[in-house]
Amino acid sequence: MKTLLSTLLLFVVTFSYAQIKFEGVVTDSLNAPLELANVVAINKETSGLESYGITDGLGKFKLQLGKNGTYIIKISYVGMGSIDEEITTKEVDIIK
Repeated sequence: MKTLLSTLLLFVVTFSYAQIKFEGVVTDSLNAPLELANVVAINKETSGLESYGITDGLGKFKLQLGKNGTYIIKISYVGMGSIDEEITTKEVDIIK
């Protein structure tokens, strides 16, 4: 039982480090930060929702994505057009 529990704990810890952070700031055309903009990451291979977030008062967001994957990042804000951008993750965090 101890071995099974130890193995399970090791698996959970290893899996939690298998993600990277994707951080950025959403601004308008005048470079003013947009509060409460939606940021969604769609896994390009599976077409499934990978992560989502909402910008804070400074327009900052943070998503957790898997390593070595390709994602479509969709950013939307009420009253403005949406933006789609494709990113590919590697082994390091992405800060834009």
